[in-house]
Amino acid sequence: GNFNVVQNVEPAIINGVRPDLRLLQVDRDLPGFYKIDVRSVVGLTVDLVGFGGTGNEVSGGFTFPGGEPTVRRRATNRIEGYEDISFASSPPFEPYWTTMFYNLSAPGDPTRTANEGGVYFGDSGGGFFHNFGDGIHLVATTSAIDGVDGTDNYGGYGATGYGTYLGSPESQAFLRQYVPQAVVPEPFSLSVLAVGTLALLRRRRQS
Repeated sequence: GNFNVVQNVEPAIINGVRPDLRLLQVDRDLPGFYKIDVRSVVGLTVDLVGFGGTGNEVSGGFTFPGGEPTVRRRATNRIEGYEDISFASSPPFEPYWTTMFYNLSAPGDPTRTANEGGVYFGDSGGGFFHNFGDGIHLVATTSAIDGVDGTDNYGGYGATGYGTYLGSPESQAFLRQYVPQAVVPEPFSLSVLAVGTLALLRRRRQS
């Protein structure tokens, strides 16, 4: 059926940057909608879902035969921890938001997850999902990637992917700063949040 968009808000430009972020509020839950869950997933496996580029981490690069694909794909990875990151290139690195992150492991690594993979260009706004035993929940939205040792090798072993942790006060403040005219509900009552901020990071992180 059809859904009515109650709010359609573009972000503000801050520090010369307008992220590819948009807040959409619809009049009812979407089919297959998974509610946000703010429980910790550190050390747990999440499902990564997106429509972005595909490739092979063995070669450390991604190829797009016939152009960038738009097929939904799924991979898994283990969340290593939480980290604050920012678009700013110099201190005090504000505004910043809180992410959860994973690292790509090499084949044969005993910590590697089944069907391990990572996010890439075009996956912005996709979800990090986890089943805590009471159903599948959205725990983060794809927000950034970082290459190996600060290089452009975003698909090599050791590359990192980030998902915006929407339960963080810093993340909620970040969203409100970019979309001040929108009313951002609490995570559990959020109808739909399309967050796409796939930044290429240069280790511009909060300590």
